[in-house]
Amino acid sequence: MRRVMSTAKHGFLFVFVLITLLPLYSVLINSVKLPSDIIRTPFRITVPTLENFKHVFNPQNDILRMYMNSITITGSSLVFILILAPMAGYYIARNKSRWSSFLLILFMTGIMIPDEVTIIPLVDMFVKMGLIGKLHGMILYYAGARLAVSIFLNMKFISTIPQELEESAVMDGASQFRIFWQVLYPLLLPCTATLIVFVGMNIWNDFLMPLYLLQGTGAARTITVGIFSAIGDYSGNWGEIFAWVVAASAPILILFLTAQRFFIDGLTAGAVKG
Repeated sequence: MRRVMSTAKHGFLFVFVLITLLPLYSVLINSVKLPSDIIRTPFRITVPTLENFKHVFNPQNDILRMYMNSITITGSSLVFILILAPMAGYYIARNKSRWSSFLLILFMTGIMIPDEVTIIPLVDMFVKMGLIGKLHGMILYYAGARLAVSIFLNMKFISTIPQELEESAVMDGASQFRIFWQVLYPLLLPCTATLIVFVGMNIWNDFLMPLYLLQGTGAARTITVGIFSAIGDYSGNWGEIFAWVVAASAPILILFLTAQRFFIDGLTAGAVKG
């Protein structure tokens, strides 16, 4: 019976991995195929061509500027989040007061509100503040919009760290500021890596908000909005679209593969306290 269950489990995992990798396989092989070949044989490998990538990296598309815009927005937003979220998470985890409970509920509410609900008021606010089409406006938006989930992850991770470490530092004469940044913050490496991958990937891959708040055109375009340029009013060049998807996904995929060990540790660290 145990052998049957093990075989069934491995069979299920194999099917799950196959289903998960199928979209990635489809994108990769179709990015080096002509549109006519994609329509006829979408899942079959044919004679590869680099014409799609030549179009994507054409200087007229200014893809390097799109990369820089995406890197600037993602990196700057993460800097704000990685400074503010641990401090707020530390306060909520270590203070059992009504105020900390209120903050926890407030931030949890922020997690529950989808971005699509806030588009209209956000666009109206950005227009009044003159932030439409501005990169720093997108940085402020993401720093605020992704702060709630970042605080929650830090709070759960900090709650697993024994308070005896802080008490020992206090006995040695360390201030609260020094205890947090020199004792606790280095222990948050798995959680920090998780946020860099999880939140960074979310910001990098976002298409809807840059399309509306950056207006999706001009020098302020991000790499994901660049995919939109391969889609016409009535049809699109699927080879170029797949090439754009590969170009947009490659940096964040490399980041995930580099930090996947810390990513998994950070997600599971808050599951058990003690």
